[in-house]
Amino acid sequence: MRIVVYISVMLGLTGCFGEIGEKVTVIYDVHSPSIWAIPGGTAVDIGGEFVEIVGTDQCNNGFGDTYPCWKFSLRPGDAQLVTLSNGLQEMWTTSDAGQNRVYLVRPNGYRVISE
Repeated sequence: MRIVVYISVMLGLTGCFGEIGEKVTVIYDVHSPSIWAIPGGTAVDIGGEFVEIVGTDQCNNGFGDTYPCWKFSLRPGDAQLVTLSNGLQEMWTTSDAGQNRVYLVRPNGYRVISE
């Protein structure tokens, strides 16, 4: 008997908030990120020599801790200064690689290649 009363009350309350079987549409507005980060210490090939990127920015790991990183724009044509462990500083430019992918280009026109 309790179950019948419970179901009747629930169906009655449902009528207060909308018809049974009413569809609710939720639209999520998902934006693509405009920046990305590479952890400090990531090795890249610079003229045949592997050197590390110096993390001049701070990134959050999602658990409240931060770590050194280097942030760069994902928009093609944007340029950002990178510092390398051998003391070299260069302006790397983001370039479109198609299919929602990008790569970084050094001032000499070569792509940045990680180890």
